Amino acid sequence: MFQISPALSVFLDMARAIAALLIVVSHIRLMFFMHYDIKGTAGFFYNFFTLLGDKAIMVFFVLSGYLIARSAHISVSQGNLTEYAVKRITRLWIVLIPALIMTFFWDKLTIKIFSDIGSFFFESRLTWEVFFGNVFFLQDIIVPRFGSNGPLWSLANEFWYYVLFPVMLLIYIRYKRGTNIFIPVVLLIAIVLFLPFSIIKYYIIWLIGAVVWQIKRPIFKSGFIALSLFIAFLIIAGFEFAQARLFGFVMEFSIAMSFALLINFFFFNEKVTFPKAVERTSAFFANFSFSLYLLHFPFLSMLNYYINNSSIIDMEHLSHYEIILFYIVVLLMVYMYAYGIYLLTERHTQAFQRWVLAQIRYKTP
Repeated sequence: MFQISPALSVFLDMARAIAALLIVVSHIRLMFFMHYDIKGTAGFFYNFFTLLGDKAIMVFFVLSGYLIARSAHISVSQGNLTEYAVKRITRLWIVLIPALIMTFFWDKLTIKIFSDIGSFFFESRLTWEVFFGNVFFLQDIIVPRFGSNGPLWSLANEFWYYVLFPVMLLIYIRYKRGTNIFIPVVLLIAIVLFLPFSIIKYYIIWLIGAVVWQIKRPIFKSGFIALSLFIAFLIIAGFEFAQARLFGFVMEFSIAMSFALLINFFFFNEKVTFPKAVERTSAFFANFSFSLYLLHFPFLSMLNYYINNSSIIDMEHLSHYEIILFYIVVLLMVYMYAYGIYLLTERHTQAFQRWVLAQIRYKTP
């Protein structure tokens, strides 16, 4: 039986919280300090913590595969995909649609305030066509990402993985039962042909998480070894040649595999305990990590235009300590903003899902 122990639950929360932090920090660097360089040991740690945003997304893919695969397996086995589909779509939409609305707000505000500085690359993407294309997870397939919200790319990936995996399971289960697999095979081929290679490629990463919960024994008995392996790949990814994408997908795959080994360790080591403060803090930040991910970029984009086109801060002459202070202030602003939206939206996910399912069951004859 698949159960998440308290130790594994805390670890997963911690991973979500830290991954989201790394993504936001990397985007702050992208917006404000793209050409800023720090030498020596301090520079190494600066690069390590501010250049791992794209690698942190691999952690989210593995987590998604790990947590969603079992739900899909149960739904396909029982021949009831309605609840699975409703829960997956509502889970995405309750955050995505408000994020798209806020993207429109921040981008339009930026264009209005700074209309005299020239054109904006995202202005042509603020259309109803692009909006609804993103609502239905067609970004980077048929339409571009909405407005300035670059992180929306991974949400299309997530949705189509939620579709691909049950179709593959359906083929497997029907084959084992000796029933007709023609329709699901044709559907799978059609989806694969429809999707771009970039989405198919990262499905491999998602599948790593999907197969972890089926492993029946611990791969590493020592958590230190599993953690050291994961950190080692992160450090390697922080080097310049990895950031230059010479080994891009290889590094992403390695990070995903080593993170999956950590999940495997905590799954089979229920006696591992974390301090209560770590447990509470991890749960708090993990709860709105999805909202943080989808909301932060347009807000940072607007802030970037404001700071770089006003005399409020001289970005070219900040000391190391002032940069640290700047990071902290901007992080607090982003987190407060995302948490406020979370309280109005994502926090009510389960209630929203129950309401939608109740409507469907009520109307079903």
